[in-house]
Amino acid sequence: MFRSVSLWVCLEGNFFRMNNYMKRGLHLIFFLLLCLAAYAQQDSTDGKPVLNVSGYVDLYYGFDFQKPSNHELPGYFFSYRRHNEVSLNLGLVKFSIDGGHYRANLGLAAGNYPEYNLSEEPNSLRHLYEANAGIALGKQNKLWLDAGVFGSHVGFESLISHDNWTLTHALFFENTPAYLSGAKLTWQPSDAWTIMGLVSNGWAKIYRVDGNSFHAFGTQLSYSAKGSTYNWSSFVSSNDPDSLRRLRIFNDFYGKFQVTEGFSVVAGFDIGMQQRKVHGNEYDIWFSPVLVQRQTIGKRWALAFRLEYYSDEKNVLVTPPNGGIFNTVGASLNCDFSPYENVLLRLEGRWLNSEIPVFETSTGYGRNLDLVMVSMAVRFP
Repeated sequence: MFRSVSLWVCLEGNFFRMNNYMKRGLHLIFFLLLCLAAYAQQDSTDGKPVLNVSGYVDLYYGFDFQKPSNHELPGYFFSYRRHNEVSLNLGLVKFSIDGGHYRANLGLAAGNYPEYNLSEEPNSLRHLYEANAGIALGKQNKLWLDAGVFGSHVGFESLISHDNWTLTHALFFENTPAYLSGAKLTWQPSDAWTIMGLVSNGWAKIYRVDGNSFHAFGTQLSYSAKGSTYNWSSFVSSNDPDSLRRLRIFNDFYGKFQVTEGFSVVAGFDIGMQQRKVHGNEYDIWFSPVLVQRQTIGKRWALAFRLEYYSDEKNVLVTPPNGGIFNTVGASLNCDFSPYENVLLRLEGRWLNSEIPVFETSTGYGRNLDLVMVSMAVRFP
C-alpha cells in the first residue's frame, strides 16, 4: 500500500492539465481504492473478491541526432517521444478485482503514453489507461464477456515496455490502436486456443466521432503450444462521419517461437486498406513486416535485434511533416540488464532510413533518423 501511495505522489505532478473537479474525483477514487486495497489485498478464504494493486514506472532519456528544436520525435511516435531530456514514458497504477466468475480493472496513467495517445479524447479521460468489467458466461470460466476501455488485441507488443523485447515500439505498433472502447466476447476452449470477437467505438476512440454511426468490430484467433504462438487479429472501422465514411480494414499476423532455452524469434506482418473516396472501389494500402530476435544471457542480461519496414505511400496513418510518402526501413539493437526481479535497465540504438527525405533536421529534412535511448523501469508487486 505504501508503494502505491508513493507512485500516486509521482503521478499527481502530471495531472496539472486536469480541471479541479477532475483532480478531486481522481483523488477520491485513489483514496477509496487504496483503503480497499489495505483491507482486501490478500487472498480471502471465504470466497469474497480479491483486490490486487499493481504499478509501473518507466523513465527514459532519448537523444535524436537530428536534434529537433521542439524536443519531440516525429508525430507518428506516440511513446518515448521526447528528445534530450529525462522523461516519464508511463507511470501506471492499476486496481484489479477477481471475483472468480467476474472481474474488473481500473488503470490510471501519466507520461508520454497518455499525453500523445489520448490527446484527442475528452480531458476527463486523458489519464485513463483502462476501465473495464467482465463476467464469465458459464461455470468453467471459458467464455467471458468484458466491456469498457481495454487494451487492443492487435500486435505482439505491449504498452508495458518491460514485457517487450525492445525498449521502443516498432512502427507498426505505434500506428495501430493501443486501446479500444466497447465490448468483447472471449472463448478459450482449451489452454492452447483463444477466440475473440469485439465491437468498439472506433480506431483508438473512447468516444465515437461526431456524426459516425458505424460500430467498429474486430476478431482474434490465437494458438499457443510447445513454446510457439500463432496469432491473427483483424479490425474493421471508420473514423469518419457517415457523410464522409471510408471503410478501413486491417489485419495483423504474427508468430512467436522459443527456438532454444535462451533464443527466441517473433515475426509479424500487418496490412491495412482504406477506401480512397466515399463509396469508392479503390483502396489505399499500407503494410509493415517486422522481425525481432532475442537472446538471454543468464538470468540478468538479454540482447535483442529488430528489423522492420513500414510502407504508407498514401499517408493513411503516417503523414510526415513535409507530406512525403513514407517508405521506411529500420533496425535497432537492444541490451537489457535486470539487477533485481522487478527492475529493468535498457539501452537501445535505433536507425530508420526513408526512401525520400521525411525526417526533420535542424536544417530541413533528411532520410535518416538516428536514436539512442536508455531507460529504467520498475514494476510492483
